[in-house]
Amino acid sequence: MRRIMAILASERPEYWMPPANASHLRVYLNENSKANPFSKQKVFDPFIVVAPQDEIGMTWPNLSFDEEDRIILDRILRSINYLGRSESWCDMSLSESNHPPNCRPEGDRPLNENEVRIRVAGLTHLDHFKPVKDRKGNELSWLDSIALSSKNLEKMGLDTPPALQFHDYLLDANCLGVKHRTQARSSPIGTKMVVYHMESKVKVQVSVAVMVAERVRRKLMGVHKRIMGDPNKVSIKFSGKDRDGVPLKDHMHCYICPMDLDNDGFLDHLSIRCKEHFDPDELLTLDRLENVHWSGDHSLLFTPIKMEGEDSAEMTRSMVSRTPYVSPRHHRKGRGDFMDWLKSELRRDLREMGLPEPVAVEPLLALSTLRGEVQWFEFVRSRKDEAANFGYGFKLLFDRPVPLMINVGYASHYGLGLFVQDGV
Repeated sequence: MRRIMAILASERPEYWMPPANASHLRVYLNENSKANPFSKQKVFDPFIVVAPQDEIGMTWPNLSFDEEDRIILDRILRSINYLGRSESWCDMSLSESNHPPNCRPEGDRPLNENEVRIRVAGLTHLDHFKPVKDRKGNELSWLDSIALSSKNLEKMGLDTPPALQFHDYLLDANCLGVKHRTQARSSPIGTKMVVYHMESKVKVQVSVAVMVAERVRRKLMGVHKRIMGDPNKVSIKFSGKDRDGVPLKDHMHCYICPMDLDNDGFLDHLSIRCKEHFDPDELLTLDRLENVHWSGDHSLLFTPIKMEGEDSAEMTRSMVSRTPYVSPRHHRKGRGDFMDWLKSELRRDLREMGLPEPVAVEPLLALSTLRGEVQWFEFVRSRKDEAANFGYGFKLLFDRPVPLMINVGYASHYGLGLFVQDGV
């Protein structure tokens, strides 16, 4: 092995790169902090993707192996099933070069207009290797230093393996140049809903959904204002008001809906949905919704997990309340029994939203969670300094299918009046 690796390290290889797409993931990784076990850091994880049938080639033009070393090297390569990381599956083998290289060591050749300069990692020549010692003072050989794990590198205070060097290469600018059709910024992309996973150091009770939604709305307006560079251009989908400051009608602004999907009584997800498609700048705003300040020294963290376009084909006929329905109107003397009046208000609000009138409306005494019951009066049922009205939960039965999730009534755009499919 040492002999074969030393031969490979004696010459800088040339590469063949097929056309590829570049992308990345953004994830929150736990920092493993003992002082703060919930501390997380946002990490950008970039990668490129090639077509499964395409080949990537590494060529050493001037090297030669005897037959025994060729057999050993080919056996080693065929036992490797991933390149770099475990999700990067590959088949490797030793063969003659099938493609002319499009990524070569720079040397003395000048950079032309069709090339870009990149840094490529390679093995240090055996004669140029400077031995290093591990934490116990043992001197590591050239081969051992190549095989150091990330954990050992960290313990030794090194950020790269000591037998690794970076060299300047000239890369054909077109090999990573798979062309994408750019879309006009004004044209809709087709997304109507984004769902986020929500987490925080301290669990947030489902009863304060309105307060969470208010803070998310303010954050969205602030982010969109910075993107547009003009407070007068903040999207009406986020503000809920037209350019003259008049509240929108027909529910054209987005519904910001904190949710408790595991039914433990604490908020764990956030849905932001709208009747109309979000445009590219609005989608960029939703993508930048990473956190909102909650209380004390902690924030609510949001990670987008799902985007949906056209209205889902899934429907239901039976729905139950997850937050109380609050009528935008007030019950007055002479309007009959309060509960009968509230049921009629709910029916009217459903009709105004273009939904069918339910064939049955049954009151629910409380919200049932895995921790027990949450009474409807325990919910925050007003925005800002507005007076709180009565709110109650219901079970609805329809004679024809309706969407799996709806919000209706007062503050429905801020999480109140949430009905979901019964049994979910």
